[in-house]
Amino acid sequence: MAGLGAVVVAASALLGASAGEPAGAAATPQPEALTFRTAGACPTAAATEAALRDALPGLTLVEVASGEAAALIEDRGARLAVSLRGQERTFEDPGRDCEERARNAALVLALALYPPHVEDPAVVDREVPPMVVVPEPVVEERPVEPVGVDISVEAALAATAASGGAASVGGGVRLGIGRGVLGAALGASAFTTATLAYSDVVVSMTRVPADLSLTATLARPRYRFFGELGPAVVPFVGGARNLAVSRQGLGVDFGVRAGLGLAFRASARVWTRIAVEAVAIPVPTWLSTDDRAPLGRTPYLWLGASVGVDLRLR
Repeated sequence: MAGLGAVVVAASALLGASAGEPAGAAATPQPEALTFRTAGACPTAAATEAALRDALPGLTLVEVASGEAAALIEDRGARLAVSLRGQERTFEDPGRDCEERARNAALVLALALYPPHVEDPAVVDREVPPMVVVPEPVVEERPVEPVGVDISVEAALAATAASGGAASVGGGVRLGIGRGVLGAALGASAFTTATLAYSDVVVSMTRVPADLSLTATLARPRYRFFGELGPAVVPFVGGARNLAVSRQGLGVDFGVRAGLGLAFRASARVWTRIAVEAVAIPVPTWLSTDDRAPLGRTPYLWLGASVGVDLRLR
């Protein structure tokens, strides 16, 4: 992130103020309140407001959710833009240090709103050499992405075309962890009973699938695409319903789950999501009763869709 010298230059560029301005010069009007707005996730509105309160303790701060504001702090990925009444300054910050961004933005605005003045006439009369800002050396560092942790709660629908077709509804929970593009997710869900037809026997099947998937995410400030792929284990309870004596038993299918989804940013920590998935079972379980030949296999493929909410824990 930019150093202190670059922050001073940025503040001077915003309002034309310069450090060491003579006392006789026209003073910059000092406002009683400052409206501000943040755009993007880094820094957050809460972090920006806290930094502004530290830098401008005597000023009333008013956050504007949308529309015009006197000050705008905007996240542009590897850059941070700070503007005051239409005058803008940008900083290079590929590391995306959100707390440092908030502090530097607050310092720029504080120096722009309250530029320092030299009030001692003896100092004013003396010729002061121009200040030379020496740029910081550029150090090539690979930015380290923070590790993100999310928990998702979703409502889901699953269906299969096998055995006459069946569908069931349910819900699930997913826990994800990742850095940058790649990550991992652990998910579990439960579905209502689906009814499958095998010749003259009707079988009820209640599924409780779980998976451990690798994830890939393409993130933007307001939305993100994601894909998931990994092994799945599907415990189920099956029962024959139209036999003279009802039969019920437990079984487990093993397969592969693939999913695609799109999430939209609702706030700094909350995202809404929609997703589709497919669970393929290469070797389905044979269903049978004790007194007759096997009825058939469980479905080879289940397709599903879900809607839910993601909560960013860190």
